[in-house]
Amino acid sequence: MKNKFNIYHFFWKIAAEDCQLLNKSESSLKNRYLISGLIICTLYVTSLISFYHSLQLIFKINIVAMAISLFISLMLFNIYRLNLITLTPNRLKYDYGYLISLLVRIVFLVLIGLSISKPLETLLFEKIGLGQGQSFISSIRILNGDYPIVWIFTFLFITLFISPLFIKITVNPSNTYSRSILILNKKLIEEDYDYFKTNYSLIFEKSIGIKIEVTEKYEDPPFNTIRKKNTLKVGTEKDFINHLYGY
Repeated sequence: MKNKFNIYHFFWKIAAEDCQLLNKSESSLKNRYLISGLIICTLYVTSLISFYHSLQLIFKINIVAMAISLFISLMLFNIYRLNLITLTPNRLKYDYGYLISLLVRIVFLVLIGLSISKPLETLLFEKIGLGQGQSFISSIRILNGDYPIVWIFTFLFITLFISPLFIKITVNPSNTYSRSILILNKKLIEEDYDYFKTNYSLIFEKSIGIKIEVTEKYEDPPFNTIRKKNTLKVGTEKDFINHLYGY
C-alpha cells in the first residue's frame, strides 16, 4: 500500500498537485490526477524523442542533440506545469478575465504541442515511407502539404497534450481537495498581505519617523474585487464659485 501511494505521489507531483491534501480527497479525484501525471510523463518522453530527432539531424552529434533535447524538454515542461499550478480549477462563476486567461493558456500549450508534434511526425511517417529521403524542413513541408493524414495525428497529439489542463478545469469545485486548496491559498495570501502592511508602516517609521499606513481602496484587500463606495460629497457649481471667492 505504501509503494502504491509513493507511485501516486510521484505522478501527482508531476501533475502539479498537492500530495498531502490530495491524499485525503476522494478516490475518483486521486485517479483523475494520476492519469494527468501519467499523460504529462508520456508527453515529456515524447518531447525528448521529438527534439532529439530534429536536433540530431541538424548537429549530427548524438551527445549534443541529447543534451539540448533534455534542456529544451525540461524547460518546456516546467512552463507546462507552471500553467497547471497557476490554473484555478472549475469555478462556480466565470468572468471575462478568467476566460481570456484560459484561452491564452490553451493557445500557448497548442503552440508548444505543435513544436513537439511536427518533428515527431517526420520520424514516424518516414518509417512508413512518407516524405522519405528529404531534408528535415522539406520533410515537414511535404508531409503537411501532401499527406492530410498527418493532420489527424497532429489533432490527436494536441488533444492529448492539452488534456491535463481540461482534466483540471473540469474538476468539481465543491470537492474536498478543491475547497482545501482554496482555503490554503487564501490563508497564505492574507498572511503575506498582513506581513507586507506591517513592514510597510515600520519601514516608513524607521526611515522618516512617520508611520504611514497602506490605503485600502477595496472592501476585501488584497483580493480587490469589491471597491469601496465613494463617500466624498461633491458640491454644485455655485458652491465651487463661492469657495473661490471666499463666500
